[in-house]
Amino acid sequence: MEKLVAVKILEEKMMSHEEFVGLSKSLDELELNSFKNRAFDVSKLEYEFVENPFSIIYLYYVDDKLVGYLDYWVTFDSATIFRIGVDENIQKTGIGSKLMDMMIQDIKNKYNEVFFISLEVRKSNIKAQKLYSKFDFFEYTTKQNYYEDGEDALLMGRNM
Repeated sequence: MEKLVAVKILEEKMMSHEEFVGLSKSLDELELNSFKNRAFDVSKLEYEFVENPFSIIYLYYVDDKLVGYLDYWVTFDSATIFRIGVDENIQKTGIGSKLMDMMIQDIKNKYNEVFFISLEVRKSNIKAQKLYSKFDFFEYTTKQNYYEDGEDALLMGRNM
């Protein structure tokens, strides 16, 4: 059974450290299955789940297994996608699109002041760029040598 859950939104309480610890094993596995050698250490994500007051996170489960998540921030009149990951074994099944669609709909319904959504993506990550383009994101600049390994980042955005 598929289930999309909003873990934290601005109007709700933050996740506790204990709740995050309970989620961290599944999140670590998802990071490794989504990003391989570019996975985040789960301790870096704890801030997003526990402390960041601007972070809004969706978790996507299939048969009670965490298979996708999207973390974005709403600050003033814009939103920024911080991280989106879908287990590589089930990419191209629509989960990334469902996460993106939920985010866009929630922004339209709850955050009228937001007029722009932005994100950064590796220049080599064509799959992700195609997903973002499907949701009317466009490339507007490049950050040279942005990532630790020297790869450029494309900045993409969309108007609301």
